[in-house]
Amino acid sequence: MILKRGKSIKAQGHVEIIISLILFVGVILFFLTVMNPFAKPKQSFALIGDVEDKIINEINYKFGRSSVIVGELSLIKCYDIDFPVGKRVYEVAKGRKYDLYFSDDVDNVMINKVPNNVPGCGEVYKQGIYFEEDIIVYEKIENLKTTYETDYSLLKNNLGVISDFSFSLMDLNRNLIVGLSVDKEPPVGVNVESKELPIIVIDANGGISELIINIRAW
Repeated sequence: MILKRGKSIKAQGHVEIIISLILFVGVILFFLTVMNPFAKPKQSFALIGDVEDKIINEINYKFGRSSVIVGELSLIKCYDIDFPVGKRVYEVAKGRKYDLYFSDDVDNVMINKVPNNVPGCGEVYKQGIYFEEDIIVYEKIENLKTTYETDYSLLKNNLGVISDFSFSLMDLNRNLIVGLSVDKEPPVGVNVESKELPIIVIDANGGISELIINIRAW
C-alpha cells in the first residue's frame, strides 16, 4: 500500500505540473493575441471625416462676395460699380442691401445678373469689403450624383477615397430631394459611420437654398 500511495502522489505531481504549464501557455497566448505590444494598429479607412471633406470639396466653389447698401433717402434704389473683368456677378436684393456673388466667367457656374447696377446712377450707396467664401453649387451636386450612378469606381478614384459611401440631401423639413441623392445601401453587418450637416446651396440662376446633407461611409 505504501508503494501504491507513492505512485499516486508522484502522478498527482505530474498532473499539477501539466495543468500549470497549460495555464501559463494560455496566459501567454492571451497576452499575444489581445494585448500584443508588437502588433501594428489597424488602420480604419471608413473615416467619415475624410469622406465628408472630399465630397464637400467636390461640390463647392470659391465665390467672391461683397454687398452694397443704398441710402435710405434714395429715390431710385441703384448703385454704380465697375466689376472686375472676367467675372460674372449675381445680385440678390434684400431691401436696400444688395448681396453680390462673383464667379469666374470661364467656370460658368452662374448667370450674370445685376439689374440694379446702373451706370450714372447718382444715388448714395456704400459698398462693403470684398471677400471669398466656399459655397456649395447645386449643379455640382447633380454632377456628383450622375458620376456616382454611372461610374462609381471612377468617382472614388477621383475623390481619392477607399471607403464606400453614399449621400442624400433633404430640405429643412427633412423631405428627401431625390434628384440630389443616391440610394446605395451598405451591406448588412458592416460598421457604418454617418454625419449630417446644414449647408447653403446656390444654383446657376443665383437661387439660394438652405439644405441638409447626410453622408454615410463604410
